[in-house]
Amino acid sequence: QTVFDVGPVENYPAGSRTLRPEIPAVVIHDQAGFTALSLICPHLGCTVEQTSDGFACPCHGSSFASDGTALTGPAAAPLPALQVEQTAEGRLVIHTQ
Repeated sequence: QTVFDVGPVENYPAGSRTLRPEIPAVVIHDQAGFTALSLICPHLGCTVEQTSDGFACPCHGSSFASDGTALTGPAAAPLPALQVEQTAEGRLVIHTQ
């Protein structure tokens, strides 16, 4: 497991979707709070790219909805959810598998 301190909570305003290529992940702040999706395709491990309506894998053409759900194959599984922690100091920390 790897831990990434991705900075102050204020850097992620409500309604934002922030790409963090160093993880690679997208940090989502919506009405439910903070979530993060891995940008590693579950098919063969390529890094997916953000599109206007979700994500697409440049290696084999899989596509994913903005919530990470697999739409077209060959990937059958969704983009993996990552653990997000908000620290007492007001920072966001992402935990990868």
